[in-house]
Amino acid sequence: MPKWNIEIDHKGLNRSRTITGNDKAAVERKALDQRLLWEKEWLAELRTREARAAIELVQTVLLRTLAQSHDIDWDSLKIAASYTPPAPAPEYSMPIPLEPKPTDWEFKLH
Repeated sequence: MPKWNIEIDHKGLNRSRTITGNDKAAVERKALDQRLLWEKEWLAELRTREARAAIELVQTVLLRTLAQSHDIDWDSLKIAASYTPPAPAPEYSMPIPLEPKPTDWEFKLH
């Protein structure tokens, strides 16, 4: 007859188990391993629920969007005011500078 037993449960998964054995450390280790396994399963279940909810939301949005008319009245987007292009700018010509002379101050050596 085993000397040690631990009862464990997981509320989210609605599971329970009794771990029994002759070695206290081995029973505690098995109980911890089982809790960790259930916790991984519970996290996977939560993620699955979240993913299903997200998929359902996207499907709902798509169905509602497809049910609406998306015709674009391009004529309503046109600007009705008449357009007159601006007058061209007057041409501006710069005078061509004279050729520098050797006597100009820029060419004098100091």
